[in-house]
Amino acid sequence: MIKIKNLKKTYNNKTVLNVENLTLDQNQCIGIMGKNGAGKTTLVEIIMGSKKQNEGDVIIDKTDLRKNAVFQECQYEQDLNLITIARFYKKLFKSNEDLEVLFEKFELKEFKRKRFIKLSGGEKQKFKLLIAFVNKPNLLLLDELTTSLDFIWREKIYDVLNDYIKENKTTILMVSHDVNEVAKLCQRVIFINDGIVKKDLNLNKDIKENIEILEKEVISCYK
Repeated sequence: MIKIKNLKKTYNNKTVLNVENLTLDQNQCIGIMGKNGAGKTTLVEIIMGSKKQNEGDVIIDKTDLRKNAVFQECQYEQDLNLITIARFYKKLFKSNEDLEVLFEKFELKEFKRKRFIKLSGGEKQKFKLLIAFVNKPNLLLLDELTTSLDFIWREKIYDVLNDYIKENKTTILMVSHDVNEVAKLCQRVIFINDGIVKKDLNLNKDIKENIEILEKEVISCYK
């Protein structure tokens, strides 16, 4: 469980994030939506510890905490091949995960000796998620996850993530502009505008109904 209290982040004396009270439960995929510059990525970066707040607290149950993130920007050495990168992270995380199984899961076995820089956009996205699974995280941040993925692989990734949540009691924080993606994956959605939580919704299992609800809320956020 994650508890956020009186959280503030400022840049050049301007408040870009102001969250009074927010609790994020375990074993859920939580969507974070809002227009560009609303404060979505800033919030999750503070939760993940890659950015510091100016005020307030983020309280995380650190019992056996394993966290990881998939950001839009690449964090890997471009000229290394995939298996070398994967082995590096396995050693870094002191992980027991079977890399062969992960390469198979993301259909990247034939690319193991390929340099990261030579991958297509979709292949890079799949590999970034593969690396995120190396330490079997129970707190996972996904920032615009399915960018560059085709329809077939988007659906496959949704299945992989849904299974992963069920099997590992994982909290996933998903920053996304994609209503369909959020409707299929998330049980809860937080809408942020101008750094403030404007709406906090629980979704049901009816994807079509979820899409209709989310579309209305997204339009409202942009007004």
